Amino acid sequence: ACLESAKSDFDAIKLALKKRSGFAVPPWACHREFWKVLFDLRGSNFRRYMVHFLALMRFTGRLPLLWAISLGCAIPKPTVKDNIEALRLLHLLDPLSKAWISSLWRQKNFQVGPTAFGCVPNRCREEAMLAVRVFMYRLLKAGLSVVLLLFDVTNAFPSIRWGKLEQRTLRDYDADDQHILQTRHRQALCAIIDCCDCIGVFRLGSGNRQGDGPAAQQFAQAFEKQ
Repeated sequence: ACLESAKSDFDAIKLALKKRSGFAVPPWACHREFWKVLFDLRGSNFRRYMVHFLALMRFTGRLPLLWAISLGCAIPKPTVKDNIEALRLLHLLDPLSKAWISSLWRQKNFQVGPTAFGCVPNRCREEAMLAVRVFMYRLLKAGLSVVLLLFDVTNAFPSIRWGKLEQRTLRDYDADDQHILQTRHRQALCAIIDCCDCIGVFRLGSGNRQGDGPAAQQFAQAFEKQ
């Protein structure tokens, strides 16, 4: 069973690698273009070796340590906050591992309600604000009072409890894929390099990593009202 699943995984990874990605890769990882070339090779032993590698991960339920670690990169937020609160942490991950995890996640259809705009294809946050302004205008024209409350989720991606994240986003997957997707965030490590080139490696205790394949859709689905 593991071998058959691994063969399907190989084809799914090959397809996922063809999708565009604007993310860089950490210095210890090969670029996605390199993997695309290997997965397109014909008449080589690469497919056989890779299928056995994927089957071994499914059989043991364990992922390589190199796939667990990300390089954290702080980028400025468009905000008036200062110091560390003015930065957003993006995670650079091995592109082969991202392709595999993304292909597993895409086995199920990602669906949210009509009021969700963030991390949803063909929608944007500006569209949500425009809809709110139109709604307020119509209420005011009708002579009604309007109160608008805006809430911001601080450190959104890493703040969600794992239990809640898994309960809402992974319940439709089979047991093997659930385990792999859970392992992705529960065993996540993040390397941070400071201005003096000193490096620290930290284990995450909640949430997922912004920059990983399923992260944005997992976050949106976990916060969706059910």
